[in-house]
Amino acid sequence: MVAEIVQEIVPMKIALLSDIHANPSALNAVLADSHQWNVDGYWFMGDAVGYGIDPVMPIQWIRENLKPGDWVLGNHEIMLHNQMLGRDNKGVAQEAREAITRHEALLQEQPEVFSFFVDGFLTNGERPVTHDLDGVDYVSVHGDQENPTKYIYSWYEILIPSSFDRLFTQAHQRHRPRVQIYGHTHIPALIIAHPTRGQPLAEDPIDTQAYRYERVMVLPGETYELNGWIAMINPGSVGQPRDLDHRASYAILDTTNHRVTFRRVEYDWREMARQLDIQRYPDSLIYRLMDARPPRTTPQEWKDHFQKAKEVPCP
Repeated sequence: MVAEIVQEIVPMKIALLSDIHANPSALNAVLADSHQWNVDGYWFMGDAVGYGIDPVMPIQWIRENLKPGDWVLGNHEIMLHNQMLGRDNKGVAQEAREAITRHEALLQEQPEVFSFFVDGFLTNGERPVTHDLDGVDYVSVHGDQENPTKYIYSWYEILIPSSFDRLFTQAHQRHRPRVQIYGHTHIPALIIAHPTRGQPLAEDPIDTQAYRYERVMVLPGETYELNGWIAMINPGSVGQPRDLDHRASYAILDTTNHRVTFRRVEYDWREMARQLDIQRYPDSLIYRLMDARPPRTTPQEWKDHFQKAKEVPCP
């Protein structure tokens, strides 16, 4: 099992951010919105770099506002690190490689930021981080605890059980609820496990059939109770949403009341697409930002939900 860091922290409201992808306009919009909700801190689930025009600003923000244990690495940070070490990023799309090459050069132009990226960000975000808050363990990952490139979509019947089985075992060992916070898919998600035998999971023998999954079709601005012993939360993508909604996405975790609120924030995504074009980034990256298109494997019922959710205002 992958080693983890466990930190004890007082109850608070935490803004959950993931997949900024070098989009400073989207990040600034999210930060402004989160300030209005008086959040006490931020957790970042990886992918500050990749795809967008400016990797320096999000890395600098992390440097100035987060402490070790408040972030984990995304696959694009791992890609950039591999490139710096001369390793081959096998299986990575050409447009992603091109963006990473540009981002390495941009970071090197800022020695202090680049030094932090190498000696701070990379070295302090290699493992899952578990925060112990108000009787609940919250484990931060990018894709999953043992695989940062694992895509956990709410509709994936095959991949969800293995992640929940691991969480169930960990919750049983520590005799406390456990919530996994992840990113990577660029789509907001909430999946909750409920006991099927009417008692808390940590009091059961380890039985993978002892719970059922509730896949919540989350809506912007809505607050959801984390009323199960095990749950998974994906705040969506700050800088490159893929659920038909161009608005920047993040979530606010209320550890005192054990609930999560999903937020969407308007920003000038058209200008970001224009800047990508001006700076001659690959067309596919421009279209991905402009289309906010979900994966081809997305079931129609979820596409219908995305179409509905993007019309919901988020005051």
